Amino acid sequence: MKKIIDIIFLSRPVLLIPVFVFITLGYLDDGHFSIRLALDPRLLYHLIFYSFIMFFVHLTNNINDAEVDRENSGPGHIDLSTISLKSLYMSALFFAFAGMTGAVLSGDVWIIAIYASTLVLGFLYNFRPFYFTGRPFLDFLSCAIEYGIFCYLIGKRLNPDPNPNLISLLAYFTIMVAGTIASTTTDVKGDKKGGKITTAVYLGVKKALVLGTIFLVMALFFGIIRFNPVIVISSGLSIVVFLYAILFNQKKSILACTYQIGGGVLIILAHIFYPVLFVITLFLLGITMVYFKLRHNAIYPRIGY
Repeated sequence: MKKIIDIIFLSRPVLLIPVFVFITLGYLDDGHFSIRLALDPRLLYHLIFYSFIMFFVHLTNNINDAEVDRENSGPGHIDLSTISLKSLYMSALFFAFAGMTGAVLSGDVWIIAIYASTLVLGFLYNFRPFYFTGRPFLDFLSCAIEYGIFCYLIGKRLNPDPNPNLISLLAYFTIMVAGTIASTTTDVKGDKKGGKITTAVYLGVKKALVLGTIFLVMALFFGIIRFNPVIVISSGLSIVVFLYAILFNQKKSILACTYQIGGGVLIILAHIFYPVLFVITLFLLGITMVYFKLRHNAIYPRIGY
C-alpha cells in the first residue's frame, strides 16, 4: 500500500492545480469574466481524466530525472530507490491508458487529439534521445504548450463558443512561458551537474529572467487587449518580481518567488471566478501536505525554496 501511495505522489497531484486552472480559464473564456457558481459535469469529467494524462507526464519526468532531482533535492523530492522501475513504468502506462479511455468515451475527436498530443509531447519531454526537459528553449516551450495551449483548448471545447480565441491562447501561452523559464532558475547548479541543459543553464539566470520578462510583457499586452483581469494582474505583478530579481537579488528564495507569486495570484483569481475550484485545490493541497509530513517529515508545498 505504501508503494502505491508513493507512486501517486511521485506523479505530483499538487501540480494538477495549475492544470485545472488553465482548463477552467479556457472554459470561462467567452470575452468577459463573470463569477460562476455551478459545477459543470463535463468540466469535472475532463479534470478527472486529463489528470491521468498529466500523471503519466509527471511520473515519467520523475523517473528520467531521478539523478538530477537528487542533485537538486528541493522541496517535494521523493527518492525512487525503494520502488522498482517496472512498477513505475507499469503505473505510467496505466495512467496513460486511463486518460485516453476517458478521452475516447467523451466522443469528442478534438479532445481525443489533445489528450493524445499531450502524451506524445510528454514522451518527447521526458525520454531520451529527445529529452526536451534538458534542452534550452524546448524545455519552456513544451510546458507552455501543455499548460497554456492544450489545457486552454480542453476548457474552451466545453464553452458555449468552443472556437479558441487567438489572443487568449497567446496570453496563456506567454505567461506560462515566463513561469516555466523562471522555474528552471532555482535548479541551475543541480541541472548543470547532472548534464541537463535547461534554458537557465544555457543563458544564465539573469538572461533567462530577462527573456521571461519579455514574455510577461507580451502576456500583459494580450491580457489588456482581451480584457482578461487574470492575465493582466498576474503578469503585471510578475513583471515587478522579475525585475527585482534581475536588478537586485538572485537568491534561491527570490528566484522561487518569480514564479510562485505571479502563479499564485493567477490561481487565486481563477478560483474567485470559479469558486468550485477551491474545494478541489484544498483537497490536493491537504493530501499532499499530510503525505509529506507523515511519510517524509517535510513541509511541502511551501512558499520559497
